[in-house]
Amino acid sequence: MRHRRRKWDRRQTIALAQTVALGLIALALSACADRTPLGAGDTAPGAGPAGGVVRAVRDGNWSARATWGGRLPGEGTAVQIPAGRQMELDVSPPTLGVVEIAGTLRFARTDLDLAATSILVGGALEVGTEQQPFTHRATITLVGDDRTAPPHGMGAKVLGVNGAGRLDLHGAPRTAWTKLAETAEAGASRLVLARPVDWRPGDRIVVTATGWDARESEEATVVAVNGAQVTLATGLRFRHFGRLQTIAGVEVDERAEVGLLTRNVHVTSRFGRDSLLGGHVMFTGDAQVRVSDVEFSRLGQPGILGRYPVHWHLMGEAPGTYVRRSSVHHGLQRGIIVHGTHRATVEENVVFDVRGHGVYVEDGSEQGTVIRGNLAALARKVRLEHVIEGSTRADRHDGRDTRASNFWLATANAIVTGNVAAGSEHGFGYWYDLATGNGHHPRNGGNSFTMGEFRGNVAHSQSADAGTALDYHPMEAGTALRFDGENFRATFRDLHAWKNMNTAVWMQCGQDVPGLVSVGNRVGAMNFCFHGRTATLRDAVVISESENRPVPGTVRDFFAARARPAQHAHHATHQDRRNMPWSYPVVMPMTLTNVRAIGFP
Repeated sequence: MRHRRRKWDRRQTIALAQTVALGLIALALSACADRTPLGAGDTAPGAGPAGGVVRAVRDGNWSARATWGGRLPGEGTAVQIPAGRQMELDVSPPTLGVVEIAGTLRFARTDLDLAATSILVGGALEVGTEQQPFTHRATITLVGDDRTAPPHGMGAKVLGVNGAGRLDLHGAPRTAWTKLAETAEAGASRLVLARPVDWRPGDRIVVTATGWDARESEEATVVAVNGAQVTLATGLRFRHFGRLQTIAGVEVDERAEVGLLTRNVHVTSRFGRDSLLGGHVMFTGDAQVRVSDVEFSRLGQPGILGRYPVHWHLMGEAPGTYVRRSSVHHGLQRGIIVHGTHRATVEENVVFDVRGHGVYVEDGSEQGTVIRGNLAALARKVRLEHVIEGSTRADRHDGRDTRASNFWLATANAIVTGNVAAGSEHGFGYWYDLATGNGHHPRNGGNSFTMGEFRGNVAHSQSADAGTALDYHPMEAGTALRFDGENFRATFRDLHAWKNMNTAVWMQCGQDVPGLVSVGNRVGAMNFCFHGRTATLRDAVVISESENRPVPGTVRDFFAARARPAQHAHHATHQDRRNMPWSYPVVMPMTLTNVRAIGFP
């Protein structure tokens, strides 16, 4: 017995020593883990279980377990960053549940990915600053298939900024868009641009249509850049005109625009079973929103009101908020939306291939929206089954996405300067639809009929309709609206409109169009006067033909081949405008002052 006891004591001593050693190793590994960043997507020992909620308990790095009280957020975990907490995202965590930021979440200066079902910002989300833009790669991905609206009221799959939240997203400054300096024929794999660009191999770009078909805008991938020369991975499918012209002493610019889609800071969606449930980005309350050089792609939720790729929502006065030099492309429901918000700035952005209107000022209450220097191309019509819920055929406020336009405004009180509307499938370049707003419509004592500024804009390649249209008709049967010179006079100044399938300008009474240059449109200017007044076209040039000929023959031949037999000689009513057998300089009645028609019989 005594011999067995000595052998048992020896084994016990060895086991105890092994236990102590393992414990010391574990403590050492734990200390290292708190100091060593995780790899992208790694889950360290001690990470929280799938699901559940993890809350930051102190300031620090995301990768440090001590920041979370010992357990890192795991796959599907909901994350809370309380008010006052300062956190740096120094690793790419696994895909998370809802991330609530009441404190500050700042991206470290390294390549990062953040994926979550929703991200709610009541504190601050910072990816770079105005003074120090983010120069690495950052991707924010909204995930999931759950359409159930969460209790926060901003919808599912949202990057939402509410209350006094602050959103600073600032990518590396890039050349947003420019024009061709030489024509690129179909099959060409080299572009000569109007100025040197800072684009890089792997970047995606869009080259806009220069004929009558908006669908000839096409994407390409950059493989090399040498100053103003860009080499593409594959040849172009269509011809894109790229020369400045002088016709009868008038400079005519029908060059294709070339826009950059890629940015190093990217907000996008990941789809599961529900391929139509994209993420969306919404700003509300007194949020501070500063966004520059950011890419927004595959966002929007078809048929759901208020679920758009980029959306100011009922913020009231919001000077200092902006989205600049960014791209919004392949949107599932519209592009950039300003709703119930005053003095927001939308500047130098590229909006390409979105379902519905590209840049959209929603309800007529908005005052002083600045829309400057943007390129919007290929607005696609929305199928009826995806029209916004609540729309009807009789009151098509939101249903007018079936005639999606590059720029759509329910108020005239906006600053619209230096933009390019480069084609829509079935709508207009600029559509001022002043009777459809549901905010400060004139019957509510509002001022959506106070003209802001429209100057120096371009509209081309509208596949079915006009470059610019001004609509003001009653919202509903029995509503009478009065339009006279004292209360409303719209001025559309220095519009350059070319290769639009219908007309350069579709006017209604009380519109003044000085400085129009119209080239290769079916009609130079068209007026439909239902209120006993006339429109004015002055200091304008209407040109039938140019060197930009997307099809063989003349402009007259092109339209003659597509016209139905004319039913009336005067061609002065809405019903007749598609029956014109060839191109016309103007369709009356309107007042003409110093108007030249070039190339017409």
